[in-house]
Amino acid sequence: MASATKALPQMEISSVLMPNSIVGSPRHYVVWTRGKTPITSRLFTPVLVDAANGHVSMAKRLPWYLRVLEVSRPLHFGDYGGMPLKVLWALFDVVLMVVMISGVYLWLSRSRTAMEQKLDEFVAAEGQKRGVTTR
Repeated sequence: MASATKALPQMEISSVLMPNSIVGSPRHYVVWTRGKTPITSRLFTPVLVDAANGHVSMAKRLPWYLRVLEVSRPLHFGDYGGMPLKVLWALFDVVLMVVMISGVYLWLSRSRTAMEQKLDEFVAAEGQKRGVTTR
């Protein structure tokens, strides 16, 4: 842990994985570090520490697309912004529901009107065949 802290002093250690062949390397400790500020606390950086001598083998940032996923994860779970952001998202949800419900209502009312028009045309055509006048 001291080697990882020395390699990345601006980061704090989040977890340590012991050497194994399933997750990581059979010859290295995987030390996961993260930033100390609120935004960088979501950005993880792995550090490989050699199990034999304790030297840092690699300390490399994750690729940009994984960084984007790390930053966007709290937006999905509502960890950023506290209650004001949750209220804002709730308002967006209510607006979306109103738009969806009104759209379905308009679609159904349009379909019903078209159906009624077709029925009226059918009744009028049948009345003309029989010689009955309708409005």
